[in-house]
Amino acid sequence: MLHALDAATGTESFALIPQAVIPKLEALASPNYEHQFYVDGPLNLASAYQGRWKTVLTGTTGAGAKSVFALDVSRPGSLDGSSLLWEFNDHPDLGYITQPVEVGVLSNGRWVALFGNGYGSKSGSGTLFMVDLWSGAIISKVSVPGRDNGLGGVRVIRDLHNVVVGVYAGDQLGRVWRFEPQGANPMSWKIGLAGKPLFEAPGARPISATPEYVVHPYGGQMVLVGTGRLITDGDRTTVDVQALYGLWDKTPAGQSSDGFASIASESALVTQTIGARLGSSFYTSSSNPIDWQKHRGWKMMLSNVTGLRIMSPPQLVRGVVLFEGVTPIPPTGGGSSPCDPDYEGSGYNILLNAMFGSPYQQPILDTNGDGTVDSRDSPASVYRSSADGRDIILLGRKGAVSIQSSTGHRSLMLGGRKLERTWRQIMVTPR
Repeated sequence: MLHALDAATGTESFALIPQAVIPKLEALASPNYEHQFYVDGPLNLASAYQGRWKTVLTGTTGAGAKSVFALDVSRPGSLDGSSLLWEFNDHPDLGYITQPVEVGVLSNGRWVALFGNGYGSKSGSGTLFMVDLWSGAIISKVSVPGRDNGLGGVRVIRDLHNVVVGVYAGDQLGRVWRFEPQGANPMSWKIGLAGKPLFEAPGARPISATPEYVVHPYGGQMVLVGTGRLITDGDRTTVDVQALYGLWDKTPAGQSSDGFASIASESALVTQTIGARLGSSFYTSSSNPIDWQKHRGWKMMLSNVTGLRIMSPPQLVRGVVLFEGVTPIPPTGGGSSPCDPDYEGSGYNILLNAMFGSPYQQPILDTNGDGTVDSRDSPASVYRSSADGRDIILLGRKGAVSIQSSTGHRSLMLGGRKLERTWRQIMVTPR
């Protein structure tokens, strides 16, 4: 189920069983029950306008079923059956979606939900879906070339008015795609760069996690992406070397990319590496320079740790990008079932300058454990953690930044600044 709990008391106030998992419920009563996934996907909250501003919750069933759903949760104290806006679960191009659904508004004022089709669809395609946020009706569906494929998480490109003008997504064949409106019609979409991927990772390294991007100072966007997959049973024993990439897409947001060139090969990228170990759990990384007249970004191979891969979307703060790497191999003697308490591998948090893939210019981690980040700390950019769920970047008092794990453990990342301003853009709904 999807559960809604009263924050003050912990009492359940609402629960939803998506239609797609109902056929699996009978297994729960079996004396020989073995672990199954049910409602296992990520959730996302967004504000959207329909006569008035509303709060919409989108979610997927992840590994449990092939389904996407949306609820109007504007009045969380009075949720009922009418709160379910739609469930999208019966399409041959739909697979198991393990990344968040994005919400945005088009230039004609229509609100939409966007998502990649995930892994394991009947058609075997890699497909971008755009559906009406209020009804779930398909507005646009774009498939990329290739069989036995699937599109991972989508990152929406927005213009200065917060209007959706493009999408980045990776697929199971190691390619990074740019999607954009076809001409002036915001309802009809196509593959950008004249139908070619922005980049193709050698060895078809699968891309499951949602990409991220930052504006490039020379125009266009720097697309940040990590490779790896942990979806099937076979993925648990896969030890193929995965990678991190910073890819310069020279097409500015909102413009057609058909006249721009893709990144031909890894030779156009500067190589960065994870370096020496500092103490018990920290590591350095390289700082090789990039010449933007010749290069299109950077790459970092995750070869230091066997089986390391990227499963969560990168996170950005002050020009630093956080990649979370995990290994799927349980500890020696650990459990072989997801129900066992020690069923987990290890985790590595990798913090890099988003533009260059190099370490930040000053210490950013509390390597000596004295509770502050200053010149007495080592210039580490990688540290080992536990693979216990997604870590979140938190902004604290006076601008201090920390990383909190799902168990509540905090690692100090950046120290505070004397003056810290926070702001939120007030968006006017496009007419």
